[in-house]
Formats: sequence, structure tokens, C-alpha cells
Amino acid sequence: MIDIHTHILPCLDDGAPSLEVAVLMARIAYAQGIRAMIATPHHRNGRYRNEADVIHLATARLNEELQQQGVDVKVYAGQEIQMYDRLLLDWMEGNTLLSLHHSKYILIELPATHIPSSCRDLFYELRLLGHVPIIAHPERNAGVMQDLAQLGELVREGALCQVTASSLTGRFGSKIRKLAWKLCKQNLIHLIASDCHNCRSRPPDLAKSYQQIEEVLGEHYVQSYRLNASNVLQDKDIAVQEPVLSSSIWRMSRY
Repeated sequence: MIDIHTHILPCLDDGAPSLEVAVLMARIAYAQGIRAMIATPHHRNGRYRNEADVIHLATARLNEELQQQGVDVKVYAGQEIQMYDRLLLDWMEGNTLLSLHHSKYILIELPATHIPSSCRDLFYELRLLGHVPIIAHPERNAGVMQDLAQLGELVREGALCQVTASSLTGRFGSKIRKLAWKLCKQNLIHLIASDCHNCRSRPPDLAKSYQQIEEVLGEHYVQSYRLNASNVLQDKDIAVQEPVLSSSIWRMSRY
């Protein structure tokens, strides 16, 4: 498995607090069946600023340590970029921002309270530059909770969405779990990732979510999500199904 959204790099944000913890997180990931992890420390979220050069150095150091300790997990560089006013300008200047492992895919975090009105314009401009925005954990966005139509329009216009595995398994509560499953069933989710921060409360756990996805939606969904993660890492295109914005689809299962 490939995990495209992780906070495994030590001492950069609210993720791994030390190199030792980062290595333990990689061991846990390996036991889950994960063999590749994209490190996506927070950038410009109001608390953390992790620019490209710092992330590349930290990624190289962690990979060196994992190799020395015999942990067969490869870490790749990326960012979880909070939307901010200069994002497009900074991207065009090319010094501080990172896509996911040099691909066309950019992991973008929306404000927790809403979908900004400028979101469509930003995504449009990024697409003109040949990039594909991936919206991180939309199931935890208050604007999405109130109205799925906005998210549906962003997807129709070319954005992708990544749900957090722990949202599907209930770690963030029943309300977020219900919305996460609804988004999956309405073809608004294209990628599953752990968004891991540590070894206990937010570990790199993908196996349980994929098991539940197989039970609820079928093996073809598992295969699709896993292929999409591989395509992100390899900078290949991702096939997107038309969103189905219908409330009745929620009655498909107990999740």
C-alpha cells in the first residue's frame, strides 16, 4: 500500500516529535502493508511553515535512518498546503512549495470552517499550469458538512479528494464517519490516506479502512483507491467517476 498523506517527518509540525517516533511509525506502517509514504508536513496553516528545502533534507535523513534500521518503507517528499493568498504566486516562483513526490498532484488543505469562495479560481489556475489539486480530508470541513454540492462542483471541475482512513473507521466520531462514507458512495473520494501524526491516537493505519471499504463498497473500490495512490506516486492520470449527489445513497449500509 501507498500512503499519500502523512506527518511522519520528525520535529517539523504536530506529527512525529522525534526521529525515534518517526521510525516506529514507519514500522507500524510496514506491519499494515504500507511500503511507501509521502511526507506531507503542514505548510502555511497559521502555525507551521515548512518550505521545500527543509522537507527534502528531513526526508533524506529519515530514509537514511530507515535503511540503517532495516525498515523497508520509502518516504517521499510533499506538503499539505493550507490555502492562503499568495499560494499561486509562490507556486509559480517555484521555491517554497512542493507537490506530492514531484508529481502534478498538490495536496491542499481548506480552512476547517468553510470552502473559500476563491477556491474554484485557485484550482482553475493550478489546472492551467498542469497541476491537479487534491483536497485533504473534506469530511472534516464544516462547509462540506452543510452542503455537498460545492464539493461536487470542485470535483466536476477537476479536483480530487482524499479521505482520512480513521474517519471511515470512526476515530473522529460518528458524524464525521457518516459523512466520510457518504462521500465515498457518492464518488467524491478518490484517495484513502492515514494522515498519521503519531503511533497511538493517529497511527499510520490503512488496513482496517480498506477492509471496511471492501465489506461495504466492494473489492473494486479497494483496487481503485490503491491504484489511484500508486498513480499519484508515479505521476500518472487518475480516472474519475461522475459524482452522484443523492441523499438516498446513504442507505446502502450500516457504516
